[in-house]
Amino acid sequence: MPVGTVNDVDEDIAQSRNAIAATLEDAESAFQSYISLRGNAGNVSDVREATVTIAMLRAYQASLGRNSVQYTRGAASLLGMSEFRL
Repeated sequence: MPVGTVNDVDEDIAQSRNAIAATLEDAESAFQSYISLRGNAGNVSDVREATVTIAMLRAYQASLGRNSVQYTRGAASLLGMSEFRL
């Protein structure tokens, strides 16, 4: 006999999605702080890597439904500025 309901599963998924999104936002803030502190005087490759990481974090946030247009444009812009090549 099943213990939970479909609504319980949906709620668990929503809670997990929100927790993941919050973690991604915290990580993005940390990388943005690094760029703010070291952007002008830091190692170029480190700053570029931080920028690419922010772009990837924004792409993940968009995949979770967080401000999809804003995060998608932001990610594309950061990738373009970093001259990142796959």
